[in-house]
This record gives sequence, C-alpha cells and structure tokens, in this order.
Amino acid sequence: MSIIQPNKNGAGESHAAAGADIARPLPGCAKTIYLFVNGIATWPGVFTNWNKRAVTFTHTTSENRAEAFEYFTTPLTRPFKEDQRAKHFARAIKEYSRLGWNIICVGHSNGCDVILDGLKRGGWPTVAAIHLVCGACEADFARNGLNYALAFGHVGQVFVYNAEQDWALPLAHTLPGKILGYGTLGLDGALHIADNVKDQVHQMWWPQFGHSTCWLPAHFEKTMNHFLNPTGLATAASAARCGGKHFMSRHD
Repeated sequence: MSIIQPNKNGAGESHAAAGADIARPLPGCAKTIYLFVNGIATWPGVFTNWNKRAVTFTHTTSENRAEAFEYFTTPLTRPFKEDQRAKHFARAIKEYSRLGWNIICVGHSNGCDVILDGLKRGGWPTVAAIHLVCGACEADFARNGLNYALAFGHVGQVFVYNAEQDWALPLAHTLPGKILGYGTLGLDGALHIADNVKDQVHQMWWPQFGHSTCWLPAHFEKTMNHFLNPTGLATAASAARCGGKHFMSRHD
C-alpha cells in the first residue's frame, strides 16, 4: 500500500517510486467513463454540486466521458433507500461494462457506500479504478469486498482519500451512526488490506481538510487531477512502510 501526503496546496506527493498509469484503458476498451457519486444532503440537478462540476471538468479537460449519479437523502433517512440506490448504480455500471467501457468510479462520503454496494449487487463488473473520498463506507477491506475484488481482477486499483479535520465521519463511531449504517473508511483509513493486493491500494491523508474541503473552488482542480491523471498516485506498495493501524504514520 502506498501513502500519499499532500503539499500545502492539497496536491498529492508520492513517498514511493512512480508506478503505472491507472487511467489507461483496459485492453480492448475504446472509451473511458467516470461515474461520480455524491453523498448525503445533495439536491439532484444543481450545477454547483461537486459531481455535476466534475462531469463538466472531465468533458472540458479530457477526452473521457462522465456521468453524475445523483440522489438525495438526509443523515437520518439514508438507510431507507440505500438498497435502491445501490441497485440503480449496479444497473448502470453493468450496462457500461457490457458495452466494454473502461470504468472509473469516484464517490464522496455515502457515495462510496453506494459504489461498493452497487458493485457487489452487479456481481463485481470489471472497473479500472475506484476513488473513495472521505468514505462513509466499511473501512475493513476483508469485509467491504475489496480484497476479493482486487485479488480476482474485478477492480484494478483503489485510491482512498482521508481528511484529518473531518467533522462528519466521527459521528459514524457513535451509537446512532452505527445504527444508521455509516462506515468509517474516511476516518480510520483502509484496514486489513490483504498482502497480495497492497500494491493496488493507495492512500492519501489531507491534514488540513474537512469532510468536503477538497470540492471547494480553491482545491477542486487539484482534486480532479487525482482522478483524471493518477500517475503520481499510482505507486508500488512499500512493505517497510506498512505497519500499524494506518499501515504507516499519517505524517511519515
């Protein structure tokens, strides 16, 4: 597992040698689709939503295609239609997979949970990369299915982004948060990654960022470049650095 530390402007800097370009198309793929999935308290159709801006950014700065997967829920109503959201996402991603698209999923907060649940329900169609930003999903890779998906080639790479000033995710550790089903990936970091897939998992800690700071205008372009041009993030795991709960010190 590689750990990326951001500079003062939020741009990631690798602590290991540069690896392969994860954005490259899978063999035989002619097109790449980015699926951007929002979190809670996001009204569909509003252009200023981060995933709507992400679609525009992708279309105007690259040759790739993009789609915003939108829904609305509140922190308290989130459990009631989560299953339905996962089914809708599974239907969409299976269609792209059937048509041979190179698929990259990007989720924020509860959107990370929608992505993982949708991929499971879809039978793990092949995706090139998953970017999980401040994820309110299961942190344990042995439980969230990612160890399996990475090992069997259903997922090429996983990128985990965590904000150390996150005010929202600590609620997931409370009893109400657990009852409502919130996970703690963005709080705890990636846990229990299998040894045989650590080269495919990459993690960044933003020391000065809150839960949604990365989507602010001052940081948006740098955040998007992590998804569109992840060459600098795609570094081989360093076994010497993988120790302890976070696999290495957050400020190593």
